[in-house]
Amino acid sequence: MNMTSARWANREKTEIIVGIEGIGTLIKAQPGLAIYDDIVAQGIDVAAYQPTPADVRAEAQRRIIALTGATDFNGCIVKQLNASMRATELTNKRAMGGEWTPEEAAEAVALQALAAAIKAIRNRSNVMEPSPPDDFAQDERWQDR
Repeated sequence: MNMTSARWANREKTEIIVGIEGIGTLIKAQPGLAIYDDIVAQGIDVAAYQPTPADVRAEAQRRIIALTGATDFNGCIVKQLNASMRATELTNKRAMGGEWTPEEAAEAVALQALAAAIKAIRNRSNVMEPSPPDDFAQDERWQDR
């Protein structure tokens, strides 16, 4: 097999994306795989890591999971669904002429803030995805401007 290209798949330089002649696709090589070990041992020049739109989306997802207080994607989805259902309950109460308690009013404000923060993360991700900057994971890229 002849290698046609190699670039780092991540910032940590623990995986290499390798193009193989005749295969027509890229494979991800990790330490312990012969092709990875050969590239490193031979000192072959590996191109710099280039962030992809998928990298930016994964960072957005990581940030949203942390924002919700979940520990994983599924937990994040459950927390968002529960927040949405509670917001609907509160909206329906007022729509039917009911009054919120002070606690419910505070809860509504918190739910709206959570929704706005998630929307802001998705919006910043959408802006970066077409041409991901090298520093896409830096906090400054995700903060309000």
